[in-house]
Amino acid sequence: MKFIKQLAAVAAVLSAAPAFAASPVTLDFEGTSSFASIAEYYNGGTDSAGVSGTNDGVSFGLSALSLSNDVLGPYYSNAPSSNGVMFVADAADASLTYNAGFTNLSFYYAASSDAVLNIYAAEGSLIKTLTLAANTDATYSTWSLVNVSLAGVGTKIDLSGSVGSVAYDNITISAVPEASSYAMVLAGLGVVGMVARRRKQA
Repeated sequence: MKFIKQLAAVAAVLSAAPAFAASPVTLDFEGTSSFASIAEYYNGGTDSAGVSGTNDGVSFGLSALSLSNDVLGPYYSNAPSSNGVMFVADAADASLTYNAGFTNLSFYYAASSDAVLNIYAAEGSLIKTLTLAANTDATYSTWSLVNVSLAGVGTKIDLSGSVGSVAYDNITISAVPEASSYAMVLAGLGVVGMVARRRKQA
């Protein structure tokens, strides 16, 4: 009986593998340089000012800029994270790309006018269109939380529909578990079942 309990504990750990593989990634823009393109800061590289970030697998188009309140004046207030936010300066190269794929997305935004975001799958098909209603004035002091569940797997967010009117903060992406994680779970459960059967026969 003790052995079976141990096997059950192993199975429980193995069954949690996809959850670990799909740990959410949160981008708070706290370490990026103000008025710099975020670029590869969250993809193991640097922002356009040469500041290195983390390797979360997320790339930004060059029009997605970081913004921090500095000596030139306050640009926003009441943001969920204390210092940095992201805004879109131009429609030419405005995107967030996460090649691992995601099915859930959440973020805070402050919009001085209505905006639109489009989410695409890896092959380029449109999965979802989000409309962000204006919720603040030019002070960007009111922030709203958006939670999105996708019917498919998204890899790219087109931010061009929010040029110059939206600030973003605490973007959280839930990664799709790798196929190898599911394979490991199935293999582990198979071994548990086989051992239990043999012990019963013995």
